[in-house]
Amino acid sequence: MCRSLRADEIDVRVQSLQEDSKTKEVTGAILLLYKNARVDMDILDEEYGKLGWQRTHEFKDGKLYCTVSVWDEKKQMWICREDVGTESNQDAEKGQASDSFKRANVNFGIGRELYTAPSIWINASGIKTYKDNKGFNKSRDKFSVVEIDIQDKQIKGLVIKNDSKGEIVFTFGTLKGKYQGNKQPPKQDPPKPQKEPKTSENEPTMTVEEASAFVIDHELHKGEELGKVWKSDFASIPKMYETGSTDLRWAIDTLNEAVKQSKAKKNESKI
Repeated sequence: MCRSLRADEIDVRVQSLQEDSKTKEVTGAILLLYKNARVDMDILDEEYGKLGWQRTHEFKDGKLYCTVSVWDEKKQMWICREDVGTESNQDAEKGQASDSFKRANVNFGIGRELYTAPSIWINASGIKTYKDNKGFNKSRDKFSVVEIDIQDKQIKGLVIKNDSKGEIVFTFGTLKGKYQGNKQPPKQDPPKPQKEPKTSENEPTMTVEEASAFVIDHELHKGEELGKVWKSDFASIPKMYETGSTDLRWAIDTLNEAVKQSKAKKNESKI
């Protein structure tokens, strides 16, 4: 089992901005912990030596799998672990390669603690936002993990700082008492986080699968999955886009882009 991650090896990004359904003003944000593939490489070098591990990639049924092998000195044999990756919108093949590599490494314990991360919710005062040319709320703020307490691959304490504002914006668990004089998370119950952390280096805000499974928060088709409504009542999509939340519009944009790319590929194949 490889060692746990250090605070400086963990990156933080804004997963989504939360906003008031009527005023569209930002009420807070959900942050996500992740790491890049270079961290995995450094830990494998540290644990097994630069020549003590190797990786291979193979396509199976259209999906890219990665096998990571480490040399066991006691058993005098290679120990192998395999997993599949998901593609990113910016570079599908590169995204799959990076993602499958990191997922395979989770089997050796690298980054497994990220799956135990708490709901990381900060209120509006902890993040600076702006509206882009489409009227969407966005943020350029950078965040970092100041301190983390990991015990038996479980995150027991966490402190996150907004580097752009120079403020502590989130404290959790065993480390919360050390930062009593700084800003604390809101008392309200935060939204539920994703079931597992994102691992792709260039991962978009929302994947096609997430957009399709997005539960609509609009009065039209409230509680239904966007992908199903897309097929059964596409005429309602423009209305929901016009008056819906930022997250709903992101989901619609994601599916629109996927449809455009699919049509483009079909047209190319006809040439």
